[in-house]
Amino acid sequence: MSKSGSRKLTVDWTKEIHSKDVSFAKLRQRGDVELRIHHGYIQIDKPLEKYVTGSSYEGRHDSLGFAGFGTYKYPHGAVYQGYFKDGQFHGDGTITYPKGQELDGTWLNGKLLSFVYRFADGLEYHSQWNYCQQPDRTFQIECYQGLQPPQKEFLTNSRFYQDIPENCYDTGDGYYEPQNKLIYNFKHRAMRVCRPHEEKIIRKHFRQIADEPVGFRKDLYEYWASGRRREIEKITRRMEKNHLSKNSQK
Repeated sequence: MSKSGSRKLTVDWTKEIHSKDVSFAKLRQRGDVELRIHHGYIQIDKPLEKYVTGSSYEGRHDSLGFAGFGTYKYPHGAVYQGYFKDGQFHGDGTITYPKGQELDGTWLNGKLLSFVYRFADGLEYHSQWNYCQQPDRTFQIECYQGLQPPQKEFLTNSRFYQDIPENCYDTGDGYYEPQNKLIYNFKHRAMRVCRPHEEKIIRKHFRQIADEPVGFRKDLYEYWASGRRREIEKITRRMEKNHLSKNSQK
């Protein structure tokens, strides 16, 4: 037998593994401990435990670690509330981030299978996301409150937007200056260097100058026609067909 195979378990660990030999009456006498059989192991509720990494856990345990429903807090402030198995996320759970974002997910042995990501303003992200992309380029505030009349359209997702220098791009938390490849805050202090993949997204999707007219953009329309009846009827049939196929997938 190898050295690892001859190691002795601690007293507490041994008691939990061989919990069949411990009477339920004795376990209940330890305090207000709720017991439940799960996959051959006894789950018990334990008080809040803090770890040297800065994380903490409060909830159910079994002989293999976190099991059942519990709350795990990361050192950076994110909190997971949901189900565990063998110390891993398993089942339904929600991760809440320090700034209010939420991720509702379903895990299998620690692997995320499906999720819905919810921003702090309530906007939800799904795997297929058309937000601010063709053909729908409305902001979250317009999705929930409707489009504004002429001369009152939103230039950003905020009612009050910041002025940005000429030839720069609005990044929400500041502005991007292409010449220096830097992103500044609105007090004109450099925050970070813009990486190539981020620059590509900024140039394609972000606002550049508030007073610059966009002009006619044919590519912003999903369907464009000259106005002839046959062409409009053809587009209408295609839209109805796409609508029916989307509903059937749901």
